[in-house]
Amino acid sequence: MINSENLDQVVDAIPDGILVLDSVGIAKYANKSAIFLFGGHSEFILERELGLPVDEESTVDLDIITNPKFPKIAEMRIQKMHLNGEDAYVASLRDVTLKRQEQEIIESVYNAFGLMNEGFFICNEDGKIFFANEALERITGYPRNYIVGRNPNFLKSGIHTEEFYSNFYRKLKEDGEWQGVIWNKRASGEIYPDNMTVTTLLKDGKIDKFIAVYSDFSEGYKHYKELNKLRRSAIDLNIKKNIFLTDASQAVREPISEIIGSTEFVADLPLTPVQKEYIDVIRSSSMSLLNIVNDILEVSKIDSGMNYTHNSLFSVKELIQNVFQFFRLHSLNKELIFEYYLSENLPDMVKGDKESLRQILTNILANAFKYTNQGRIKFGIDSVEDLEDTLVLNFSVMDTGIGIAKENLQRIFDPFFKVQDELSNHNKSDKATSGLGLTIVSNLLEQNGGKIVANSNYRKGSHFHFSYKVIKVNQNQGTSQIQELIKNKLDKWKNTNRAITVLIVEDNLSYLYYIKRVLEKRGISTNLSKSGKDAIDKLEKREYDLIILDIKMPDMDGYAVTKHIRSNANSQKKNIPIIALTGLTSDESLAKCKELGMNSVLNKPVAEDHLLFEILRFVFP
Repeated sequence: MINSENLDQVVDAIPDGILVLDSVGIAKYANKSAIFLFGGHSEFILERELGLPVDEESTVDLDIITNPKFPKIAEMRIQKMHLNGEDAYVASLRDVTLKRQEQEIIESVYNAFGLMNEGFFICNEDGKIFFANEALERITGYPRNYIVGRNPNFLKSGIHTEEFYSNFYRKLKEDGEWQGVIWNKRASGEIYPDNMTVTTLLKDGKIDKFIAVYSDFSEGYKHYKELNKLRRSAIDLNIKKNIFLTDASQAVREPISEIIGSTEFVADLPLTPVQKEYIDVIRSSSMSLLNIVNDILEVSKIDSGMNYTHNSLFSVKELIQNVFQFFRLHSLNKELIFEYYLSENLPDMVKGDKESLRQILTNILANAFKYTNQGRIKFGIDSVEDLEDTLVLNFSVMDTGIGIAKENLQRIFDPFFKVQDELSNHNKSDKATSGLGLTIVSNLLEQNGGKIVANSNYRKGSHFHFSYKVIKVNQNQGTSQIQELIKNKLDKWKNTNRAITVLIVEDNLSYLYYIKRVLEKRGISTNLSKSGKDAIDKLEKREYDLIILDIKMPDMDGYAVTKHIRSNANSQKKNIPIIALTGLTSDESLAKCKELGMNSVLNKPVAEDHLLFEILRFVFP
């Protein structure tokens, strides 16, 4: 039973803070939770006036500062009472710091998607929309108060068959994702195509949420039809296709860069496991979209006979670890054993086309994950052959997926080749066992001088072997050269005590503020400009160490801005370093940037370390 002797133990066990104050607010009693809220020492509380309201009963959000760097936020309820014939107050305080932080993070994520140009909505497990951004209103013509609470079926155009939607939901359930073009109907009655990606979010192994990102594909569809006409009539089809796809990719890369930038910013904040899962899904989906764009561009380059080799110093081990981490979440969602291994004689550093090797591994593993629903996926380097100045890395990728019939093994690297998956849906599935991904792998290896061999046991799994050539380097160069270079530049900057100010010119507000946050996080001051003309005005009024310049802008593009600076500015500002930031990837665009005098060209989305290194190498050469 509770008595006066053990009453203190009972009160101390209460998770909320309990305070007893006299009539003027002096603390006379505090339980352990209250002492913890105020810094962990009773002398900080007892016999002190804490500034709490003691004039009436109230519930308030009270900021309790226990440490200037780590403030606590408490929700307080206070009750007047009489003790020993005198007025007193009992206050209960509940720590809501984490709750408020979670609310701020969720608001940040929602605000980021609210700024997107693409339609975005989230459905609950019943398929009803509970969040939609402004772009969805603009694209569909329906107000958000009409959209929220409804099933997306209200957008159906009537063009697609029930079988189409059955396959749509089956793929979502089996693969966790659906991508493609779907015809919807606006509020006006107009039927139009949407380029759409839908991803499922699991909870306890069951579908909990649906996340959809899509954009109006009307203009793209018109270009698609025009492309078909050109394909029938043009003599130089491959070149024209490459130019078209490169230009079209700019419209896709810009919003993807927005999503990735905002997601990376939110990922740096303290997150709960559920919030981190949301961020991981968004990041994974965004990178998938970016990979699709890159695949299309890669095929167009291959078809046009273009050969790209960008040799750089890199760590093969680090690259494999990065690829492993990229697929790690997917393996957990599918409950697969996912492993990698390395040859014992693999050197720390090599020189070669790092991104080409990354794309080869990513495409083969993506294919393995697509067709493996149980068991394991394993990849790595079996051996390293030393050929004097070069090394041959022998890779393997193994899975326990559906496998490939023997008669189809030689055809899986053909573009858009499809085989029937006889192991699912009672012989009715029409999943492609290869597409652009394996075609790109084959061509990239051919350019490298390597080769790929596929072996498979139908219904048991597949095994891919390929060799990739790299250049031997002096191993004393270290395993993280880019990080070491950045550190040296940062040390050099620190020793000068000099401020760096960068002018960022970008008409996309979301990406503009992302770059601003990236630089200011590293201590670099920024000034922002949303147009080319405004940038020229700002440059005339003050000094900058460097300009980060978007290429595609409506009033005055990056080419025109650069031409003006290099030809019309005074002698000092004429030579200011200019870093181009663009989604354009064609050789013509890159050549034009260099011809006009831009010092460096970076593709969106740019890695933070890469951007920082480029800035420091021009400011502190």
